Amino acid sequence: MENEQQPSSGKLWVTIGASVLVTGLVVGGAMFAYAKQQQNNANSTSSSLQAQIDKLNSDLAISRITPLPDVTPTPTATPLATPTPTTTPTTAPASTPTPTSTPVATPTPTPSSTIFKSPYFSVTVPSDWKATSARSSAEAVNITKGNYILYINTHASQVGGGFGGRFSEIAMGAPSADATITEWPTDPCLTPIYTPTTGNYLYSSRGDLYVDKTAPSWCNIPTTGTAWYFSYITGSKGYYFNQYTNTGNDALVITMAYNTSSVNNLPKKGDASLTAALDAMTSIASTLHIVGH
Repeated sequence: MENEQQPSSGKLWVTIGASVLVTGLVVGGAMFAYAKQQQNNANSTSSSLQAQIDKLNSDLAISRITPLPDVTPTPTATPLATPTPTTTPTTAPASTPTPTSTPVATPTPTPSSTIFKSPYFSVTVPSDWKATSARSSAEAVNITKGNYILYINTHASQVGGGFGGRFSEIAMGAPSADATITEWPTDPCLTPIYTPTTGNYLYSSRGDLYVDKTAPSWCNIPTTGTAWYFSYITGSKGYYFNQYTNTGNDALVITMAYNTSSVNNLPKKGDASLTAALDAMTSIASTLHIVGH
């Protein structure tokens, strides 16, 4: 076995060297080609960059040689805003309400009146009152409504006493006065309450007389409350006889009483019918006209 031929070492190294050489050539050629490509790329890039630089330099040179024109900006005319017209709200005319036909209330008719005349005087009497000549004298009249009795005497005479007369001379015989006063002659049970009057120069006020539990012993006292029993017309001095001449037979007496014999049937103070009767007394008296005066 040891005698089998072996390749010589010199040929081996030749073969190895040749291989290395070929490999080197191949590698070197590839590297050369790659380097050549890179150089071409670099040259191309350089040429491109140079062209851009030249272009920029040319533009800069032109800008330095040719100045830009001084352009004054034309002012822009801003149009004025047209104000929006204000719409004034139109006030609708107030609607006129359709008139409603409201029936006119028929007023309560004022009681008509009549004029009572005698040879001595005349007086206006409302229709709801009745005038009758007094039996005792044509110079007097009784004017009544219900139980109220208004008495007017234009030529009354005093029987006695001081000037202006006494209470008993004008009140005695009147039903309500007789029902209240137990003894005649006497004074009123209580102090009169005066109410001013107008319309006649012969007198100036009306005296109203009442009775209650504070009355003196000669008066009948009603079971309850305060009762009215008599009224008279008087002047500023409170006389019962209103003198209008210098003779004692020419005196005016005006009184009102109530037709009852019991003090408990008398009208109470403040009663509506009493107030109306007293007002009527004053009103009727204001129309009195004495013949010759």
